[in-house]
Amino acid sequence: MPIISISFNIINKPLAICIQDRLGYGSLKEIIENNTIKLIIRGKYNKLNIVFLINGIFIISRIEKLYSLISYINDM
Repeated sequence: MPIISISFNIINKPLAICIQDRLGYGSLKEIIENNTIKLIIRGKYNKLNIVFLINGIFIISRIEKLYSLISYINDM
């Protein structure tokens, strides 16, 4: 099952926490060796909500992954 993962530099951890709090869902995973923190979104309705929030914002190189996620959600 696919997940949505948004990576932040560790210095932006407060931003990741703020986004998680505003969404009301998601989990944070700190990856020390890469100096990053990931906001991980699971669950069909949570992913669907993210799709609605970010649709139309992506640059061309990432749009295919969004379309792939939309197709996956539609097939569920």
